[in-house]
Amino acid sequence: MQHVIENRILGSMRSWGVKIYILKSKTFAIARRVTLSITFLRTPIRLAQFLYWTYFKSSLITEELTYLKELPDHKSSDEHDNLPKAGLILHVYYPDIGLEILTQVVPAEEYFEKIIITHSLTPDSLKNFKDEVPLELANKCIFIKVENHLRDSGPFIQALRSNYLKDYKAVLKLHTKKSPHLQNNRGALWRINLIDSLLNPRYIKSVIRELASNNEALWICPKNWISIKKQWGFNSFQLWKIMGDLGKAFKGPCPFPAGNMYWLNSHLSQEIKKIEIPTLARNKNLNISWNDGSFEHVVERFPSQFSSLVF
Repeated sequence: MQHVIENRILGSMRSWGVKIYILKSKTFAIARRVTLSITFLRTPIRLAQFLYWTYFKSSLITEELTYLKELPDHKSSDEHDNLPKAGLILHVYYPDIGLEILTQVVPAEEYFEKIIITHSLTPDSLKNFKDEVPLELANKCIFIKVENHLRDSGPFIQALRSNYLKDYKAVLKLHTKKSPHLQNNRGALWRINLIDSLLNPRYIKSVIRELASNNEALWICPKNWISIKKQWGFNSFQLWKIMGDLGKAFKGPCPFPAGNMYWLNSHLSQEIKKIEIPTLARNKNLNISWNDGSFEHVVERFPSQFSSLVF
């Protein structure tokens, strides 16, 4: 009997210990979140603006998608010779996926004069990667070593600032998106489908011509790969701040390219180049307890503030 009573008492103590530990953990997480919020939202005005965009304005924005006007697919040599030159920016974090993507690009290689590959590979890994690049693309590739943070957003801005593509009217942005949280290899299927859609031979000439001829900042993406989320949470406030820093009005949550892969013209490239890239330490400090509002998520939504077309 004594052992039974002792076991029950110990069991209760363990149970309460677990509950207290969980309570402490939750309390610490909440306290940390509040502390970070106070650190970032340093003035009552910023706090009010954050609450405004998070709980009011962010749920009201709607915008209809505009479709790309499909041009006839002329196959004459003159038509091809007059096609504006296009470039491609590929951020390679996973070398194996980078090679898979380049293989997908091969059928459309005639449309790309330069392929900028950003990476943070070791010299040996880079050599192995270069050796495996498809021969059709090898002479077009320019490799830029970048800091490995801010996922593909930081390297993308660095690639645009490199000016390798400063005279290019149309650019395709790709990266080695893996999505390991998706089971049954759905991340790979998702990525392959998106990139195949962006390289669709039926539309690629129309896309390049439209980007080159448009005098406004413009991005283009397949209609099935547009995110139309109306609740952006902290991302709304962060993007509102970035737009304000650039002297532009924030339109609120509007459709943006899912997966952060899309076509863009030189006017939008110029706008993206102006975005200040936070240091690694600053970005971590702002996003210890949440991904909502991270620099990567905000830059992913940046194109939404400019004109777009879908096909």
